[in-house]
Amino acid sequence: MLNATRRRASQDQIKSLSRHAVGSKRERKPQRAYAYYSTARNEKKGAYTMSTNEMTSKIRELKELKAMAEELAAEITAIEDTIKAEMTARNTDEMTVDVYKIRWTKVLSNRFDSSAFKKAMPELHAQFTKQTESRRFTIA
Repeated sequence: MLNATRRRASQDQIKSLSRHAVGSKRERKPQRAYAYYSTARNEKKGAYTMSTNEMTSKIRELKELKAMAEELAAEITAIEDTIKAEMTARNTDEMTVDVYKIRWTKVLSNRFDSSAFKKAMPELHAQFTKQTESRRFTIA
C-alpha cells in the first residue's frame, strides 16, 4: 500500500513546483514531482523511467486497489438492493429514514438506436460516422 507520508510529500512537492513556476499563468505547464520513486533520466527522450522492481510494485498495488474497488462495488450493490427490496415491500418510491430521504423512481429517457439506424440507412450512418483514436491500458 501507499505510504501516506510519501504520498503527502509528493503532493507537497507538486504544490511547491507549481508555486515556483516562472512566467504567466498561461505559460505554466503542469509539472510533476518524480521524487516519490527513484528515477533515471533518459537523455535522448527526456523521459523518466522506473526500475523493474518499482514497476512490479506499482502493478501489484494497482491490482490490489482494483480488487478492493470491485469488492466495495459489490457491497454497495448488495446494500442498495436490500434497500430497494424493502421499498418494494412497502410499496413506496420515497421514504424518509432519520435524516435521509430515499427515492427510487422510474425515469424515462429517449435514446438513439444507432444499430437500427445503421441497418436502415447505412450510407447516411457512414456519412456521419467519425473515427477517433484512443489508448487502452491493460495489464495481463
